[in-house]
Amino acid sequence: ILYRNYPLPETVQLGAVRLGAVTLGAIPFEATTVAGGRIREAMSREAGRTLLVGLANGYNQYVATREEYAGQAYEGGSTLYGPGTAERLAELMVQLARELPKDGSGKILKRILRERFWAHQEPPIS
Repeated sequence: ILYRNYPLPETVQLGAVRLGAVTLGAIPFEATTVAGGRIREAMSREAGRTLLVGLANGYNQYVATREEYAGQAYEGGSTLYGPGTAERLAELMVQLARELPKDGSGKILKRILRERFWAHQEPPIS
Protein backbone atom coordinates (compact mmCIF):
# COMPACT_ATOMS: atom_id res chain seq x y z
CA ILE A 1 0.00 0.00 0.00
CA LEU A 2 1.32 3.39 -0.89
CA TYR A 3 0.22 5.54 2.04
CA ARG A 4 1.01 8.80 0.27
CA ASN A 5 -1.41 8.07 -2.57
CA TYR A 6 -3.99 6.09 -0.59
CA PRO A 7 -3.87 7.31 3.02
CA LEU A 8 -5.30 5.27 5.87
CA PRO A 9 -8.30 6.64 7.73
CA GLU A 10 -7.18 8.96 10.51
CA THR A 11 -10.35 8.43 12.54
CA VAL A 12 -12.05 5.23 13.60
CA GLN A 13 -15.51 4.69 15.04
CA LEU A 14 -15.56 2.94 18.39
CA GLY A 15 -18.62 2.17 20.47
CA ALA A 16 -19.66 0.78 23.84
CA VAL A 17 -22.93 -0.18 25.48
CA ARG A 18 -23.76 -1.61 28.89
CA LEU A 19 -26.65 -4.07 28.99
CA GLY A 20 -27.35 -5.06 32.57
CA ALA A 21 -24.11 -6.47 33.98
CA VAL A 22 -22.41 -6.86 30.58
CA THR A 23 -20.48 -4.24 28.64
CA LEU A 24 -20.06 -4.60 24.87
CA GLY A 25 -17.21 -2.87 23.09
CA ALA A 26 -17.28 -2.44 19.29
CA ILE A 27 -14.13 -1.94 17.20
CA PRO A 28 -13.72 -1.77 13.39
CA PHE A 29 -10.81 -4.23 13.37
CA GLU A 30 -10.22 -7.95 13.36
CA ALA A 31 -8.23 -8.48 16.55
CA THR A 32 -5.96 -11.46 17.12
CA THR A 33 -6.89 -13.63 20.08
CA VAL A 34 -4.17 -12.10 22.25
CA ALA A 35 -4.77 -8.48 21.19
CA GLY A 36 -8.53 -8.83 21.59
CA GLY A 37 -8.05 -10.43 24.98
CA ARG A 38 -5.87 -7.55 26.16
CA ILE A 39 -8.37 -4.94 24.98
CA ARG A 40 -11.25 -6.83 26.62
CA GLU A 41 -9.26 -7.27 29.83
CA ALA A 42 -8.49 -3.53 30.00
CA MET A 43 -12.18 -2.72 29.56
CA SER A 44 -13.15 -5.35 32.15
CA ARG A 45 -11.02 -3.66 34.81
CA GLU A 46 -13.15 -0.54 34.32
CA ALA A 47 -16.54 -1.99 33.42
CA GLY A 48 -16.76 -5.53 34.78
CA ARG A 49 -17.86 -8.37 32.51
CA THR A 50 -17.02 -7.29 28.95
CA LEU A 51 -17.39 -8.71 25.46
CA LEU A 52 -15.49 -7.28 22.51
CA VAL A 53 -17.16 -7.20 19.09
CA GLY A 54 -14.83 -6.90 16.12
CA LEU A 55 -15.52 -5.83 12.55
CA ALA A 56 -18.11 -3.31 13.78
CA ASN A 57 -18.56 0.19 12.31
CA GLY A 58 -16.12 -0.51 9.48
CA TYR A 59 -13.06 -2.59 8.68
CA ASN A 60 -9.50 -1.42 9.19
CA GLN A 61 -7.66 -4.73 8.82
CA TYR A 62 -6.07 -6.57 11.74
CA VAL A 63 -4.96 -5.59 15.22
CA ALA A 64 -1.99 -7.52 16.57
CA THR A 65 0.07 -7.13 19.73
CA ARG A 66 3.51 -5.55 19.59
CA GLU A 67 5.00 -9.02 19.75
CA GLU A 68 2.82 -10.31 16.90
CA TYR A 69 3.57 -7.19 14.86
CA ALA A 70 7.32 -7.71 15.32
CA GLY A 71 6.99 -11.27 13.99
CA GLN A 72 5.29 -9.97 10.80
CA ALA A 73 3.22 -13.13 10.32
CA TYR A 74 -0.06 -12.61 8.47
CA GLU A 75 -1.92 -10.70 11.21
CA GLY A 76 1.11 -8.68 12.30
CA GLY A 77 1.89 -7.75 8.72
CA SER A 78 -1.75 -6.74 8.21
CA THR A 79 -1.84 -4.39 11.23
CA LEU A 80 -1.80 -1.20 9.20
CA TYR A 81 -1.56 1.30 12.05
CA GLY A 82 1.63 -0.02 13.56
CA PRO A 83 2.79 -1.92 16.62
CA GLY A 84 0.97 0.28 19.18
CA THR A 85 -2.50 -0.21 17.71
CA ALA A 86 -3.81 -2.67 20.31
CA GLU A 87 -2.57 -0.54 23.20
CA ARG A 88 -4.16 2.60 21.76
CA LEU A 89 -7.45 0.80 21.19
CA ALA A 90 -7.40 -0.44 24.78
CA GLU A 91 -6.91 3.14 26.04
CA LEU A 92 -9.80 4.44 23.94
CA MET A 93 -12.15 1.59 24.84
CA VAL A 94 -11.46 2.09 28.55
CA GLN A 95 -12.27 5.78 28.06
CA LEU A 96 -15.63 4.83 26.54
CA ALA A 97 -16.35 2.28 29.29
CA ARG A 98 -15.82 5.00 31.93
CA GLU A 99 -18.50 7.14 30.28
CA LEU A 100 -21.20 4.46 30.34
CA PRO A 101 -24.04 4.71 32.89
CA LYS A 102 -23.17 2.64 35.97
CA ASP A 103 -26.75 1.62 36.77
CA GLY A 104 -26.96 -1.14 34.15
CA SER A 105 -30.16 0.36 32.80
CA GLY A 106 -29.40 -0.65 29.22
CA LYS A 107 -28.93 2.95 28.13
CA ILE A 108 -26.76 3.08 25.05
CA LEU A 109 -23.84 5.46 24.91
CA LYS A 110 -25.01 7.34 21.86
CA ARG A 111 -21.77 9.15 21.33
CA ILE A 112 -19.45 7.35 18.96
CA LEU A 113 -15.89 8.34 19.67
CA ARG A 114 -14.16 9.77 16.64
CA GLU A 115 -10.56 9.95 17.70
CA ARG A 116 -7.50 10.90 15.73
CA PHE A 117 -5.99 7.47 15.76
CA TRP A 118 -2.46 8.74 15.41
CA ALA A 119 -2.62 10.76 18.63
CA HIS A 120 0.15 8.74 20.34
CA GLN A 121 2.11 7.39 17.41
CA GLU A 122 3.31 8.45 14.00
CA PRO A 123 1.82 7.00 10.81
CA PRO A 124 3.95 4.24 9.22
CA ILE A 125 4.93 6.54 6.33
CA SER A 126 4.45 10.28 6.29
